[in-house]
Amino acid sequence: MSLKKIIIFLAVLFDIIAIIISIYAAFYLRFHTEIFTPKKPLVDINYYIATLVVFIPVWLIVNLNLGLYRDFRVRHIIDELFLIIYAGAISILITLGIAFFYRAFSYSRLTLILFTFISILLMFTFRFILSIIVHRLWKKGIGLKQSVVVGNNELARLIINKMIKGDGPNKLKGVASIKELSGDDKEDFIKELPEKVPYIGSISDVIKLSKDEVIDQIYITEEIEKSSLYEIIEMSEKANITLRIATDILGIMRSKVTADNQFGIPLFTLKQLPLTPFNRFIKRVLDIIISVVGIVITSPIMIISAVIIKATSPGPILFKQERVGLDNKPFMMYKFRSMRVGAEKKTGPVWAKKDDPRRTPYGRFMRKFSIDELPQLFNVLKGDMAIVGPRPERPVFVEKFSKEIPRYLERHRVKSGLTGWAQVNGLRGDTSLSERIEYDIYYIENWNLLFDLKIVLLTFFNFVSPEKI
Repeated sequence: MSLKKIIIFLAVLFDIIAIIISIYAAFYLRFHTEIFTPKKPLVDINYYIATLVVFIPVWLIVNLNLGLYRDFRVRHIIDELFLIIYAGAISILITLGIAFFYRAFSYSRLTLILFTFISILLMFTFRFILSIIVHRLWKKGIGLKQSVVVGNNELARLIINKMIKGDGPNKLKGVASIKELSGDDKEDFIKELPEKVPYIGSISDVIKLSKDEVIDQIYITEEIEKSSLYEIIEMSEKANITLRIATDILGIMRSKVTADNQFGIPLFTLKQLPLTPFNRFIKRVLDIIISVVGIVITSPIMIISAVIIKATSPGPILFKQERVGLDNKPFMMYKFRSMRVGAEKKTGPVWAKKDDPRRTPYGRFMRKFSIDELPQLFNVLKGDMAIVGPRPERPVFVEKFSKEIPRYLERHRVKSGLTGWAQVNGLRGDTSLSERIEYDIYYIENWNLLFDLKIVLLTFFNFVSPEKI
């Protein structure tokens, strides 16, 4: 049995165990502890256990349809939590609907609420443990798919970097080109590859190589002629290799395109941006609430930081700098000053680096925990920024990057954020700018309130631990 099948079996088994434990725990907490007002149950626990005959299959079927047994190994744990909560809510509603037509006895509403809460908590805990085990097995090389990326464009490098980082059950075997290369073309192709990533020839060479070595899947990231594609599909089928085509149709972001099938014809559907005027209003209301609560909670930290900055370094406590936000309009962004006064007099506008010598001792501490960003809560309250959104840049960099990076200015279609999708994925400071833009645009095109909540939770997790959960 493959690792994937074992993990799916364990996930189903743990879900069943979680549901069974939860019904016992909920009944005990409701009727046999002082936590809630003691009350004699109208029926014995066996009646509640009998409902599991319906409830377990319902919850498992809902989980299956939501993909909870398909690819949880590569989903982030926060995504997993949201899906489990969603599945729990649907399962409860379905079970209550069945109970409405077949009401053999009166259920305790509180017991049902406790049961749902405990089930979700246990399922999440079991999956979290299972996820840790799976990722440790991947690090040891167990259960990985031998993968080859075809192409050397921006999309190819994005996939390559993901594989190098260990995002998912893929082991990068090497990179190939669409056609056979020689001379300068071959040298240029190899030069652009990340360090220690081997070039293994053309895609035809990869198919031939699969006769002697294990190759599970091929990612094609560049345009390819239809006749050549048919040939490659035929060869890959014979070699039992999964072919994945990640193409950027007409230069449109992948996140904006969904596959569809109408009239028996495969079609691509372009999605409209989800941030409608009404959604912007809802997001703004939540920004005001969160910023006010954030200012109140972090005010002791901000007061202490202000005192330390004033006592340890000459100059102002706050650092104000012009940034570009919504609709390319400039605004003044606030930060606690983490660098010495006049840090850019000699260098001019430059990006701050991880171990920037211009930082003060307390400035380094603030940067480590992002304390210097806290005054931006006032920017959010004013309406210059949002809690979640692309991080704002300085006008000089916006002008430069807009000429160098396609679609760069699209990040200004929404308000700049205190935190963002790129930042919670480790893309901050002097990391790849192109990759950051990809993440920013993905956020804009896929926005919803749960997405914002996920980013806020990930920001908290990244704050308390440098490692991703």
